[in-house]
Amino acid sequence: MNRRELIILLGGGAAAWPLAARAQQRVRIRRIAIVNPVASPEVMRENSDSIFYRSIFFELRRLGYIEGENLVVERLSGEGRIERYAEVARELLRLKPEVIVVNNARILAYIREATTTIPIVAISGDPILFGILSNVSRPEGNVTGFSADASIEIHGKYLEYLQKLKPDLSKVGLLAPRLAWEPYGRPLRAIAERLGVEIIGPPLENPLGAAEFRRVIAAMVDTGANGLLATASAEVSAHRALIVALAERYQLPAIYPSAGAPNVLLILTDDVGFGATGTFGGPIETPNFQRIADNGLRYNMYHTTALCSPTRAALITGRNHHSVASGDITEFATGYPGYNSLVPKSAGSVGAVLKENGYNTAWFGKMHNVPDWMSSQAGPFDLWPNGLGFEHFYGFLGGDSDQWHPALYENTKPVEPYVGKPDYILDVDLADKAITWMQMQHALAPNKPWLMY
Repeated sequence: MNRRELIILLGGGAAAWPLAARAQQRVRIRRIAIVNPVASPEVMRENSDSIFYRSIFFELRRLGYIEGENLVVERLSGEGRIERYAEVARELLRLKPEVIVVNNARILAYIREATTTIPIVAISGDPILFGILSNVSRPEGNVTGFSADASIEIHGKYLEYLQKLKPDLSKVGLLAPRLAWEPYGRPLRAIAERLGVEIIGPPLENPLGAAEFRRVIAAMVDTGANGLLATASAEVSAHRALIVALAERYQLPAIYPSAGAPNVLLILTDDVGFGATGTFGGPIETPNFQRIADNGLRYNMYHTTALCSPTRAALITGRNHHSVASGDITEFATGYPGYNSLVPKSAGSVGAVLKENGYNTAWFGKMHNVPDWMSSQAGPFDLWPNGLGFEHFYGFLGGDSDQWHPALYENTKPVEPYVGKPDYILDVDLADKAITWMQMQHALAPNKPWLMY
């Protein structure tokens, strides 16, 4: 197994290997090492509560690699102690795995110093920011992987949100271990200066226990911090509940999804009557809906506007369709109030609201709420899903599209996934893309909730 195959595997998009190659793998024992800076080895298992590790083992098994049969998995933890990272790196050299999987930039730095030959698959913060790589598209050396950061700009957006919550925001405490504080702090200070805000410390020092988090946050408050920005590093995430409690105690505004925030799957069945599903007496079998209903949850007072565009506008904004200018389908828009199809920015969508509160968001399928004159590549894109708070869009604009040759967009770019695929059908494609996006969220951001429309 080389690192390119494992990186594809971790992304959930691995292609099946040729049968001959797979047969050879079954007679040879493979050895990989999984490293976490905080979590115990017990967490890094196939039956783990962490979907990140369950996903790894699920894909390994799907490719024919089964622990205890043809795969040996070594598990090492940094135990939340930075002084142990070098020891972990030395232990890896002794174990001689064929591939190392690690999900933290700080411990990765020690592993890179220890070996330049063992392939490393890393899931970390911005690899350029941390000096891991100089070129993301063509990673050099023995390291490849994924970045869990879209870019440092996302932390700049967090600062903007904090400023909206607290207009007199002046000093923001950056909560990060010392090894991560400067890589994040340096570019953040430039963004903060533009907003008229100061980034302050101190950094978290080793050992990174509860006492250290209490000390640092108290020191930030004593220095005048009236906002808190916690990085997504594994060491910080491990103390999430404590950070939330301390932020509340000191009344520090912070944007974060509450612990245990649910994932949200929102489905609009276009032009389908209320009684179509088996759950409500219709002919379409919906066993999962039925299971939920059997447990006592059944909604039967749904408001419908009888047309798709108004219904969708009401659903994603939580408002009467006339109050969001969607009294009719977009093709029949007029200049009268409530009917011009221009959803006002004051009517924040569920995507925008949840995104600003720590959710990842995506839209798959039909979008019949973009005015005709905004539906070209010239834009504007304000009323496309991306402009309404949905970070990812895969679907079509308008009232309908061909099932076999649909006019599809990925975000705002036209795509033709059916080319060279005579058996292509839109329903399957939409479902596959949605499932792949969901798997990526679980694998790369297992502690972050998502909304999928």
